[in-house]
Amino acid sequence: MRPRLRAIPRPIALFGSLLLLAGAAANPPSPKPPENYQGPVAEAPVAQPGDYWVYQRPAGEKFKGRSETQLKYVEFPLWVGKAWSYETQSRSRWMYGVTSRTALRVEHRCEIVSYKPVTMLGETFDAFECHCQCSIPGAMDDYTCAAWTWWYAPAVKNIVRFKGEGTGSTYELVEYKFSKTPLEPGALDPKTAYDFTDRGNTYFDWKDYDHAIEDYDRALELDSSYAPAYFSRARAYQDKRDYERSLQDYTQAIRLKPTDAAAFNNRGNIYRDTKDYRRALEDYDRSIWLNPNYALAFTNRGNLYREQKNYDRAIEDYNRAIEFDPSDASAYFNRARAYQLKLDVDRALADYTQAISLRPNYSVAFNNRGLIYRDKKEYELALRDFDESLRINPKYTFPYNNRGNVYRDKKDYDRAIQDYDEAIRLNPKYALAFNNRATAYRAKQDYERSLADYEAAARIDPKLAQHRPIGYTLFFLGRTAESAAAMERALKARPDDVYAILWRYMTVAKQGDRGAASGELAENAAKLKERPWPAPVLDFYLGKIDEKAIYAAAADPDPKKSAEQVCEVKFFVAEAKLLNGAAEEAVPLLHAAEQECPPTFYESHAARAELKRLKQPPS
Repeated sequence: MRPRLRAIPRPIALFGSLLLLAGAAANPPSPKPPENYQGPVAEAPVAQPGDYWVYQRPAGEKFKGRSETQLKYVEFPLWVGKAWSYETQSRSRWMYGVTSRTALRVEHRCEIVSYKPVTMLGETFDAFECHCQCSIPGAMDDYTCAAWTWWYAPAVKNIVRFKGEGTGSTYELVEYKFSKTPLEPGALDPKTAYDFTDRGNTYFDWKDYDHAIEDYDRALELDSSYAPAYFSRARAYQDKRDYERSLQDYTQAIRLKPTDAAAFNNRGNIYRDTKDYRRALEDYDRSIWLNPNYALAFTNRGNLYREQKNYDRAIEDYNRAIEFDPSDASAYFNRARAYQLKLDVDRALADYTQAISLRPNYSVAFNNRGLIYRDKKEYELALRDFDESLRINPKYTFPYNNRGNVYRDKKDYDRAIQDYDEAIRLNPKYALAFNNRATAYRAKQDYERSLADYEAAARIDPKLAQHRPIGYTLFFLGRTAESAAAMERALKARPDDVYAILWRYMTVAKQGDRGAASGELAENAAKLKERPWPAPVLDFYLGKIDEKAIYAAAADPDPKKSAEQVCEVKFFVAEAKLLNGAAEEAVPLLHAAEQECPPTFYESHAARAELKRLKQPPS
């Protein structure tokens, strides 16, 4: 069935007593196709009172999908290659570290990728295939809230197939009817438990959870044994993160319908989110027992195993999910994450690539694949993936930080800082981006800004407080007493940190009390259970070995490692000479340390700072 698509636009009609059919109500009118476009174009449909579309989920549940629900965020006209964006709000949601009592802004992007026949109801319809993805600005970690695909058939005037992240959000058209005459006023008003649940599901799709719950309440007043209303209300409470009420409703839905695999799966998700892993696993197991082909339950159980670091079991479940639905990009993505955590980067790389081939606008998959390329030092491939991730979703925070890291690796510090700036602009609470920008500023010898960023990161997330780098930076700035305090904090966090012990000694000794500094150094050195490099420097400062012996201790069969350790020794020996008043002997060693130590080494920066204080020209 191949309808004539170019229709004369007509006003949008009211659909029953509910809401205005919104074709692209969330967006301004879209432009027409490019002048050179010769493909099909679909104008906004006109729905009449009495038109209806019935959909069915894989588990067998049927529901009505009205035009104003299905097409609310579709921006007409449609043509292959068209893309658009829109925003919604999510109420009282927590997203990977973002907690808000107010509504969070959710950003969506959709793109028409093809116009192909789809077959259902014994008929073949030409349909526009659209890929969509949403994200929450400011969310922590590599979080994208959802991705989905839908097919719009002009002949049916609605979406005919919808594929979400799992079977719970996937459905297909099974019945439709176009009415030629309007129904009587009020004919579409809810009257039964089914009607109220159906309208509640419409509100749920719009993320209007409060109105949805009101309708589910009315449904249950009419029929307290209507399991679908308990199930739907549980989903609404779940999205509002009212877990106690959601659990109660899922449990009641299960009592009324003990064979509901989806209810067990969803209740398992709540148990997993609340860290009740035993009950979560029981529910996933029960869901899979009821429906052995339930790919989403396998994926969710795999996610549970992954959170518990049982990566092999997780991969087994992802394998089953892929077996049941080989076109599920998210299953490949999740398996890739498990392989990545197992450090099996080649398999992770292959799975991210497969996920991207199935969903070309998979922004998070591009980002994660870029991380692997960066670890493999394939910087151009990493940059390409981060660029593509940001092209798909320009407000996705993490690729900016990750691309900044690549530029920093390539010593392009200005471009790195630009990316860190953008990551921080999008998420002012992004502590890791502050830390990373601090390192870029340090490389540029902009120590004031470096210190400010380290301190900002520590205020945002005390767990990320970089006490030793803060201490180094304070030393570069000549703030010796504050540097000593920072090194003390570093030692409280890690008493076996040999570098912190050394720098604590130097900074305390520079304040004049050599005896107290030496006593503390001996005490801290005695607590060490192991003696990794640069432990020989401790012996040198304690007078146990001389200058010749410490250079011998720095030698290593690996030439690169040997050169790095020798350059560090030159700095530490220079510091000992400065403490003993032999500045003339220290200056050549400081010059050598500045030149010979890699620019990422703190000793190089510290040597430069000491030369500046001694009024010596730079190396």
